[in-house]
Amino acid sequence: MAKLLRDLLTPVGFDVAEAADAASSLARASASPPDAVLVDLRMPGMSGLEATRRLRALEGGAHLVIIAVSASVFGHH
Repeated sequence: MAKLLRDLLTPVGFDVAEAADAASSLARASASPPDAVLVDLRMPGMSGLEATRRLRALEGGAHLVIIAVSASVFGHH
């Protein structure tokens, strides 16, 4: 899914930075606050919901645009 989003957003002018997991995304967001974050609901090591809670706890996180995404196609998810 990351490749699809990157391929859609980059040509229209967005700077896209990717992280392999929630921990590295939190570190990246702490070091260089983004304008917006697309959070996969299903990530290795930490759920997208927990990552969102931690992003909100960062300085300026209360105003950060966070969009949840998922490639899961099952109704129970």
